[in-house]
Amino acid sequence: NNNADNRVITGSGTANTLNAESDVVIDSSGRLMIGTTTEGHAAADNLTVADTGNSGITIRSGDANNGAIYFSDGTSGSAEYKGAVRYSHADNNLGFYANGSEYLKLSSTGRLELRNSSGNIRMSFENSGGLNFITSNSGEEIKVSSGNGDANGIEFWDYTGVNKRCQIDGH
Repeated sequence: NNNADNRVITGSGTANTLNAESDVVIDSSGRLMIGTTTEGHAAADNLTVADTGNSGITIRSGDANNGAIYFSDGTSGSAEYKGAVRYSHADNNLGFYANGSEYLKLSSTGRLELRNSSGNIRMSFENSGGLNFITSNSGEEIKVSSGNGDANGIEFWDYTGVNKRCQIDGH
């Protein structure tokens, strides 16, 4: 009943009866559409999910594992993971990857980190209002803080990251 080209036929719940009223369509170009028969933008139309209200895709993984979307330009080696968006449930961090390296990370505490291709943090924005510029891999830092008391100002740290060289108080 209600059969049409390129529809996924599902069971109706009644014995020996099929139902063509599925919300899943695979068209003649191999595009998968859920909730629609109209493909998305030509640059990203392989999978289209639609609804008249809120719509989305859920990726569910274990509580100590990752959920990810990978962008690949090959079928082996690093070409399989050149770009990615990855959520780590083990530490609740969200990472954005380009050319195989994590360049942007949002931590579970709201800290935003910009990294270099070696994974070293180059700049971070703290949820508490701080901004850190790391000028080398050995720890030289400029910290800009906004808060109360000693937490308000600019600090310059040496290459060890241990010794504060200068502080400009914001009060």
